[in-house]
Amino acid sequence: MSLPSAVFDVLAQLAKESSQALAEKLTETCGHSPSTPTELSSAPALVDSVREDPAYIQAMVNYWEQRANREEDSSVSRERAEELQELELFLRRECSGELLELLRKWQANRIEVKLAEIQPLWDQDPWFAKLSRLETVQILRAARLQHCLPILAAPPKISRSCPETFREDLAIELPDKLGRFLNLHYPLVAMRSHMPLCPVEFYDDYFKEAISGSDVRMLQEVLGLVPTAILYTNITDYEVNFHLGFWGQKNSNVALYPMPSWDWDAAEQELEKEGRDRIQSLRAIRQIIVKVHQLLAAFVADWYYLNTNPIHEAQLCSKAMSETLGGAPFSPEQLSAWIQPYIDVLQEIKDKQQQAYEREVVPLLAVNRAKSLQCTDTLTGHTDWVYSVAIAPNNQTLASGGADKNINIWNLEKAKLTLTLTWHSQTVESVAISPDGETLVSGSADNTINVWHLTTGELLYTLTGHTKKVSSVAISPDGKTIVSGSYDSIIKLWNLETGELIRSLTGHKDSVSCVAICPASQNIASGSFDNTIKIWSLRSGKLMHTLSGHAHTIEALAMSPDGKTMASGSTDEAIKIWDIHSGKLIRTLSGHSNWILCLAFSPDGHTLASGDRATYPGSYKDGVIKLWHLPAGELVQTLADHSNSIYSLAFSPDGTKLISGSVDNTIKIWQG
Repeated sequence: MSLPSAVFDVLAQLAKESSQALAEKLTETCGHSPSTPTELSSAPALVDSVREDPAYIQAMVNYWEQRANREEDSSVSRERAEELQELELFLRRECSGELLELLRKWQANRIEVKLAEIQPLWDQDPWFAKLSRLETVQILRAARLQHCLPILAAPPKISRSCPETFREDLAIELPDKLGRFLNLHYPLVAMRSHMPLCPVEFYDDYFKEAISGSDVRMLQEVLGLVPTAILYTNITDYEVNFHLGFWGQKNSNVALYPMPSWDWDAAEQELEKEGRDRIQSLRAIRQIIVKVHQLLAAFVADWYYLNTNPIHEAQLCSKAMSETLGGAPFSPEQLSAWIQPYIDVLQEIKDKQQQAYEREVVPLLAVNRAKSLQCTDTLTGHTDWVYSVAIAPNNQTLASGGADKNINIWNLEKAKLTLTLTWHSQTVESVAISPDGETLVSGSADNTINVWHLTTGELLYTLTGHTKKVSSVAISPDGKTIVSGSYDSIIKLWNLETGELIRSLTGHKDSVSCVAICPASQNIASGSFDNTIKIWSLRSGKLMHTLSGHAHTIEALAMSPDGKTMASGSTDEAIKIWDIHSGKLIRTLSGHSNWILCLAFSPDGHTLASGDRATYPGSYKDGVIKLWHLPAGELVQTLADHSNSIYSLAFSPDGTKLISGSVDNTIKIWQG
């Protein structure tokens, strides 16, 4: 039998009003506004030593790597899918266990100090006589052994004018059913000898009598080192007032939340109008009071673990939880509608955790994969230095230009030379492939630019106009414009289809060594021997910014795939990361011991590859490729298989390969 609509509607409205307000009150314990998504998705005051622990980070990466692999592979058999899901759960437990163990260690030493203060507190303040000193010590000692969320339930304060069944039966039912509920869904001990995912320790006899908000604040003085939730309830002759107290891991803020009052007397009258006798009506009222306590306990436990553990799955959202909370006096439809506002709030937090995952963990996955890059093939076909490489959108065709005056076309999949283009009379300094994969553009020290049909090798036309060597060429993302930079200090824009010169950009005081085009705004960046970088409008030719920061010649530029940042490399041995739109310097990467000659972004924008010049006659300290994790600005790998300077780098569009060209006359293919 379901609740009368008049009763249920009131409960549903209370749930709607209290769910978001309760989340906001809990978030106050973190010391920041819940409206800030990046902060709400972070752990409530989770200490940096825990968040930045290498073992925990690696456990997190392992879990997300397995999850991503399982989601990507949809063609496996049912048995294999079950195995992968079981492995994912195992890694989730391992990751959660690593986090809980770090939290335990972090608070263990601090708890030792607090234990020494317990007896003086009891001796000095008579208020503590309300508490069990023995259980207080046990809670603190237990926290040294296992990190969990203690939930304390105080005896309800029940008016003597209330029905006797509240004072007798409710006092028995409430702690018993709440304890069994928490033990089922938030157990302290998990199966298969793994650490539990979201342990809660329930105390139903900690308080000797009913408490108030001031008592919660006093208790925080003792148990403040252990995140704790406290449930307490006041029942008058006509209404119930549910209260929740909470504090987090390392702060002194206490959240005190009184839910909107519920008129149980009006509910009883509606139940009796429907034909239930008084005993049945009061039993339904008791059941509702118990279920509200269970719902509040589940919500605060899930809120805590969602904000502490990025891979926590809210138990309140599970089918098992619905089955436990189900049954009298709610119908299945009423139960679903009643708890939905709380689920919505938890889902919002989970969604923000997913945003945090995209922002923080995905880059770590890329770094994790980047660490395993190894040279899988070496291409030999040039008879002199390899100055430039470019990969077609099909991920299979590679073009390379060298000091032997040749352009070589390679099949990357087979690692074989398929075509050699011989027309330039001097060094081929730069090559670029159009977005449709049909056209190849080459710039040479013979002061010309050649435009080729990539598949056939047919020379379509030659562009002349620069008076010194063409050091760099690029093609706009829409495939309509060629940009060239030259040692004559001029940048030229050409119509790719007709070969017509569109305009010349002047402003550099010395040779232009490199050009790049922003994929978002299509602005042009140029680097020069005058130690500056200039940002130009591709459309109008207007100079937008002049970036100064390098101490010497700019040798390399690379644009991030999202068009937000740019990397520059210089003979000052530094790499600088810039904001494209504002022109502001974001960070400087230091680690090379020689000139930076080339740069390339991975397709996801999280990894930057950089190549440097070798000390003549060669050195193990330079002539290397370095891989950087850009979100953190950290060096993650050094590749030292080339025997001389690295002049060119390119990631394949699918991100599976890194290609490098060197003064040792070879091209190397790197894969994870």
